[in-house]
Amino acid sequence: MKTELSPYYYPTDIALIDDNETFLQALASSLSQKFTCKTFTDPVEALRYANNESHRHLSTLSVKGRRWQEDVFCYITNKQFDPSKQSELSVVVVDYDMPVINGIKFCARLKSPVVRKILLTGCASSKEVVTAFNKKIIDYYIDKHSDNLLAEVQRVVAEMQKSYFHENLQSLMMSFIKKEAPCFLDNALAGFFDKTCVSLGVEEYYFMPETSRFILRSPDTDALLIVVDDKDMDEHIDIIKEEGGSPLWIEKLRTRQYIPFFNSHDGFYTPETHNGGNPLLKATTIIGREQNFYCALAPNSNVIFQDFSQKKQTTTKH
Repeated sequence: MKTELSPYYYPTDIALIDDNETFLQALASSLSQKFTCKTFTDPVEALRYANNESHRHLSTLSVKGRRWQEDVFCYITNKQFDPSKQSELSVVVVDYDMPVINGIKFCARLKSPVVRKILLTGCASSKEVVTAFNKKIIDYYIDKHSDNLLAEVQRVVAEMQKSYFHENLQSLMMSFIKKEAPCFLDNALAGFFDKTCVSLGVEEYYFMPETSRFILRSPDTDALLIVVDDKDMDEHIDIIKEEGGSPLWIEKLRTRQYIPFFNSHDGFYTPETHNGGNPLLKATTIIGREQNFYCALAPNSNVIFQDFSQKKQTTTKH
């Protein structure tokens, strides 16, 4: 699967559907170590659950007018304050051979275009499965008789959960991302980001476009990851010049070995918000496909979280 970076991620529900109770519980036991699972032996009941309108996805958000990009990113960043987000359905794992509705027909009847669908094949013909895959009725299929079935399902569910967030953005944001935020399409940056999240135990994250920062949330702490490109760095340098900032900052930023961290709402320097001290962080350079990116974890970022929390209370709800 191609590695790309989503602007946001949080744990979501996985639905497991199989009329074999013993197998279903074994599968749930394996996956529940990393995911929240809901199990169904009745595909009709599972379909009713999956198609429930309470499962709101970004793709259903109505965004129009000149500020649609801002509306989408507002939705994304405010998701961190939504207590119902973790009951959102992102992936279904369904057995092919079931009474009333087989796995392929089940997937065909799912209303959401973004929920990822994994089919467990046992008795289905390869031609039928490949046809369903080619028609995008299913997103992945796994041989139910595989020796490493549980490990394979766990791996694919993790991939599909990430894919769910990418798919949410495809129809709404792709033209904007390609033009204004190509960092989300860069494989090298995505690889660095994933390694950073693993090392910090990050369970959810949210991009803040006005500051080019990611809020990284783990059970123990929150952090900020700053990601800028050469265009951003040049803009920082220009503003520091205009606002009478330190020439030493400008000199160091030009080396691309450092990136700035200012406690303003837009992330840029202003004399009023700068509280003294050295605002430069040692940067990690990521050599991307078409451009370079410069990244650093920001220390003592509680001010930013407090400001953002206060800001979101005045944001228009959708």
